Amino acid sequence: MLTALLSAGAGPAWAADREYLEKASALNDSAVAKMRQGNFDGAEYDLLQAIEYAGGDVQKLRKNLGVVYYEKGVRALQQRKDFFEASRYLKQALDIDPQNTRYAKAYASTLFLEAKARAAQGLHDRALELYEAGTARDPSNLHVWVQAADYAWSIQRLDKAAAFLERARKIAPDDRNVKVLEERVRSARREESHSTETSEHFILSADAAQIAREGAHRVLYELEQTYAEVGYKLSVYPKRKITVVFYPLKDFHDHWRLPNRIDGYYDGKLRIPYSSKGLPEAVMKPIVRHELTHAFIAAASPHPVPRWLNEGIAQWVEGRQLDMKAKDALVIHQITRRLAPVAHLDKALGHQNNPFNNTEMTLAYMKALTLVEYLIEQGGIWKVMQLVQGSEPGDFEKVLKKNYGLDYNRLEADWQVWIERKRYNS
Repeated sequence: MLTALLSAGAGPAWAADREYLEKASALNDSAVAKMRQGNFDGAEYDLLQAIEYAGGDVQKLRKNLGVVYYEKGVRALQQRKDFFEASRYLKQALDIDPQNTRYAKAYASTLFLEAKARAAQGLHDRALELYEAGTARDPSNLHVWVQAADYAWSIQRLDKAAAFLERARKIAPDDRNVKVLEERVRSARREESHSTETSEHFILSADAAQIAREGAHRVLYELEQTYAEVGYKLSVYPKRKITVVFYPLKDFHDHWRLPNRIDGYYDGKLRIPYSSKGLPEAVMKPIVRHELTHAFIAAASPHPVPRWLNEGIAQWVEGRQLDMKAKDALVIHQITRRLAPVAHLDKALGHQNNPFNNTEMTLAYMKALTLVEYLIEQGGIWKVMQLVQGSEPGDFEKVLKKNYGLDYNRLEADWQVWIERKRYNS
């Protein structure tokens, strides 16, 4: 885009004063040179002056100015993560060239980032407004419609979620994320018939008979106790209430197509299976503690964290420990290179070939737990949570290096030495 516009002429043929026209032309040339050098502040100053000198026909100068505003907006977004400043500049670029799709897509990105920030602050109406404005600017982008639908679903604005989802479906009806959201919205519609009870930090949703049978106040009391335990361990407390949905045990696994070994599920809500006879507290407590940790991590992180870190922290909070036999298996698979390295561990955790009996996935969960245990030994859970709170999209290794001085290869090597030593101390 820069090269297409940098050669723009400076003035109208009918300009009254040739001297002013020459000054405008010289300032435009100066701006072009500064743009090529990356000095967009200087280019903006020169172009604003050139527009004053040029008189009436300044369309080409304004196009160059639009490029400057676009570049300044992109830099504010990429280098300083300042989406407020980025939004201001990109909006100015669009005011100059409203049909420019590149400007529109960049502006939409800033609106989505601001929407996430407002959502994290609990300003849900404002976040939805920003999602709607962003999708309007970039209507052919499947990802943004899915993202907007997912957020609307997560805060139970089901009409909005369905509307966003319909637009996503028109773009890619067979997309996996679209299919997942369709199921989530359908489930949420069914859950509207559930009875609900609330406490300070929870919304309990279940069949009315089940709530009556289990005693909602007792269940909410236990949930609040677990909330306090997890919050104390992580020093993080979500700002909005967490929805917990109880399902009959069989319905839970059939409905979500999950293997029986999966005891709970978090997708913005805690989904917990409950047998008709109830489950002992010793069984339920770790399940709820584990899934609740995922909710706390989602609240603490500005961006999704690697799955191995998320699952590792959840297992640690749950209280899971590996015996010597498990650590031996882990070390043997690591030494023989049959265990995914850290950089590819998320793929193993999401293995779909045979999720009902998958040794690779089991070992991946064990490795995730011990990686977090290793990191905790290096600086405590507080430092691990700094990784969560400082996460950046697509570059977690950079955050790891900033906090621990480790890249993935070094973490892998140090962890292997540590786990080999630890297996003899079980």
